[in-house]
Amino acid sequence: MVCKNCGGEIKGEQTVCPYCDAPVVNREDNVEESIVLDVEKNSLEPVNKEVLQNGIIGKSYEFHSSRGANLRSLFDSRITSKVEVSEDRLFISMKPKRLNVAPAVLFEDITAIEISAKIHLYYWPFIIITALVALTNPLFLILTALFIFGGRDRKIRICQRNGKDVIMYAGTKAQAEQFKADMKTLAKIQ
Repeated sequence: MVCKNCGGEIKGEQTVCPYCDAPVVNREDNVEESIVLDVEKNSLEPVNKEVLQNGIIGKSYEFHSSRGANLRSLFDSRITSKVEVSEDRLFISMKPKRLNVAPAVLFEDITAIEISAKIHLYYWPFIIITALVALTNPLFLILTALFIFGGRDRKIRICQRNGKDVIMYAGTKAQAEQFKADMKTLAKIQ
């Protein structure tokens, strides 16, 4: 579990965050009694019960890029992004860690979520070469198609007010579209 105040990892059945001493709220609590304390405004606001009932808050997403989402990942491994949804922010962890530009994103800071298909740059020489060879041997069209579909990812860009966009790669369109729809509901963006 992750602390809703500071984003630190909480292990076991601890009742207080070991990093910031904030009380730990159990996610299994009854939806009807859910009230959160807005620390910045020092007021109590009821949580949107419809969102809680839809099961978006507390949901985790895990995205994997195709091998080679960047040149280093050809050798390291695929890019893995894990997103955990809390009541007011997203907690994002990425592997390799150097790509994690924003470990926490507040819903109020999200201005847009964009999804685009991307064929990675270093797949293009293979696509072009196999397409040229396919002019003499049509069986190479199959290999060309494999490079096109194997080297393609869905790029998810979370645009923030501060200009630090978070970029993740999802392997499938359905996975990316589901994430976008859920985040639009929570962040109240169009």
